[in-house]
Amino acid sequence: MALFIRTRRLDLTRLERKPQENIDVVHVILKAAIRDIGDKLRRLERQFYGARTSAEDEVRKWTKPVDNVLKSVHMGQITNSWQIDEIIRQSGEQTDHFSIDLSDLGKLQECYRKILDAVPAKFVEIVADCRTVVKYLEKYCLTFYDPHTDVPYETAEHYESKRRRYLQTIRTNLAAINANAEKFRTKQKGFDCSTLSDYGFHLARKTDSTHLCFLLLFPQSAHNVRLSLEAMTSLIDTDSDYPTFVRNDVIDFERQRDESLKGVRHLQQKFHQLSFRLKHLESEINKMETELGKLNDKEVDLMINEEELIAETNEIQVEIEMKEYRRDELIKKAAELHPQVLYEKYGQLSESLRDLKRRLPFAKRELLAARHKLQWLSGKKVELRQTKAKLDKLRREMNKIEQEKLEHEVEHDDIVKCLELAKKIFLRKVSADSVEKIFHNRPVEVNRYRLPGQRTNDDPFERVCQVVSEHIDGDWPKLYRALPFYPPRGISTIDGDIEELTNVESRVGGQYLALKALYRWRRFHTRAKVEDINSALVAIKRHDVINKIDLDLNPPEPLSEEEEEEITYVEEYLIPFVRQVERFDELRAQNRL
Repeated sequence: MALFIRTRRLDLTRLERKPQENIDVVHVILKAAIRDIGDKLRRLERQFYGARTSAEDEVRKWTKPVDNVLKSVHMGQITNSWQIDEIIRQSGEQTDHFSIDLSDLGKLQECYRKILDAVPAKFVEIVADCRTVVKYLEKYCLTFYDPHTDVPYETAEHYESKRRRYLQTIRTNLAAINANAEKFRTKQKGFDCSTLSDYGFHLARKTDSTHLCFLLLFPQSAHNVRLSLEAMTSLIDTDSDYPTFVRNDVIDFERQRDESLKGVRHLQQKFHQLSFRLKHLESEINKMETELGKLNDKEVDLMINEEELIAETNEIQVEIEMKEYRRDELIKKAAELHPQVLYEKYGQLSESLRDLKRRLPFAKRELLAARHKLQWLSGKKVELRQTKAKLDKLRREMNKIEQEKLEHEVEHDDIVKCLELAKKIFLRKVSADSVEKIFHNRPVEVNRYRLPGQRTNDDPFERVCQVVSEHIDGDWPKLYRALPFYPPRGISTIDGDIEELTNVESRVGGQYLALKALYRWRRFHTRAKVEDINSALVAIKRHDVINKIDLDLNPPEPLSEEEEEEITYVEEYLIPFVRQVERFDELRAQNRL
């Protein structure tokens, strides 16, 4: 029996007529459309199963009669429509080999026609509505994130991954409806349990119909639609939550930025302090090495002097001991010597001892002074070694701090970039301007590079605008009317722009007006480029300006220096003038004057 369902057209006209206030309104409209599709699916199921019958009851209703027919024709399972057609054909040629109950055969024919009429024909409108919703989901549910050009941002990457997964789920389930019906109608492919989803396989096992999978064709198709609707709803919910997560990321990134900035500044300050200490130590080491370098020769002299003073001191002490011994011996032998001789020898020994004892302290002081100087030099060398050790330790510490500083600076830059990206994404997701631009198929990202003041004076676009303003003269209104605008601007609006420029800037020259008109065009035309200006100049037949542009952008190459022909037919002082005349003739022949 044919199924007749009263359906109404999916109401997405609001999204087609005008841009909505914000993305939340778009979500409400799309969710309403999804509910409408769900209502259509429920009405279709009610018409197919009956008012109080479920998919399980529907399958059970046909399983036993079809099983009886299979037993009669000695078949194990039905996987395609060709088998059922063959059973119906053979039923008119009943033989002694098998006999089919007509009641069971009638039920097989009834369920067979019912399934063929319903799948996929009754799902065509539902699938078309789903694809329409998917089109708007792809159009409005955007991440505003490019993994190839933007910095890594986990929230956006996670949302983009979920978005692709949901869309893939929707496409796969919608495509499965026609694919399953096609398999059932194709003798070579067939529709069996391997084609069923988990839902269909569970239902087949529950109803003992794993060998009669065609009975599950409608329930499986309805389940595919339901999975698609669930994926659509999940995608909308995810898109609704996306700005909230991004806003929380902005707050978190701002906190991380402040904390990382403190860490970076602390490390920078520490690095600068270590740099100052390093330079100070290097300066000290250079001074000490210079000073010790100058004292190297003196150190050698001091060491020689020390050895000489040690020898001299020892010699004096030995002489003192010897003379004291001789004096003592002389006293012991005093009785044996003549008093005059004793007196003379004793006086000589005493005089020598006094002289030696006067010399000994001076020698010791000189030796002590030499040793003190050598100790000072040795202390300076030890101090130099210690300072160099401090310098090496400071360098290692400084390298470690520098590495930490670079890592913190890179981390801080990444946080700042992620913060800017999160702010940009959040503004695009919540801005009504983004919805309007998406509605008009305009780029959401503002092409600021086209705007005046965003390029250098040497930029080709700026040079073209300057050349046009210098040579267009009074034809700038024609040029402004001939220039393209995207999004389109009406003729009356363009005329209003020209009138406004003429009235406000009436006292300035035509060059200034032309430049102002080009600047206004660049602000309103989101896809402004040099080719648009050239096309407009062709339209108003100002090829002379095009030639000027070409000459400015592609100046002629300077002539190569060739061997000049010797000129002998004029006086030497006239040769430069002759060459100027020849150059003039060359330029005139090339139409470059």
